[in-house]
Amino acid sequence: MATLGDLAKLVRSKNAGPFWLTIDIMFDDAEAYRRARDAEIVNRAAIARLYNRNPADIIVVNHDAALAIKVSFPRPQSSGSKHDSDAYGGQQYAPLLGLEVPVELSGRSACERNAQTAFKQTVSSAARQIAHQPPMTPSHRRTNPLAREGAHVSVGTFSTR
Repeated sequence: MATLGDLAKLVRSKNAGPFWLTIDIMFDDAEAYRRARDAEIVNRAAIARLYNRNPADIIVVNHDAALAIKVSFPRPQSSGSKHDSDAYGGQQYAPLLGLEVPVELSGRSACERNAQTAFKQTVSSAARQIAHQPPMTPSHRRTNPLAREGAHVSVGTFSTR
């Protein structure tokens, strides 16, 4: 099983002002990004557990166009305070590197699998309906413009010979 550190091209953390920390997880491969995103291992509950924060204070955003996941949450101490051990917030990404990303069996997200299943069911249902219709008779040809004598149909076009 791969870890987030294996799949991501860059994982970094930094201050987002003196009171907030932000973590960027960036990918250079769309499939790796979708795999990590769809596994939902970077979520409010996981971040709250790793960083001992309140889940309500955590923001997790998936940026599909950028192939990135962004996480922001309040720092435990303000940057530069006497209790702060990382004034720039640049070392806070490390706990995320070891998160295991499960292998997606079909290579697709649950949403994509559900959509594909629904599509297959619709096509199958339509095929059954067509198979049970009687063949066209000469009277059908007169009322159906696509079935006229000498007409043929190709993808997206209609023409007569």
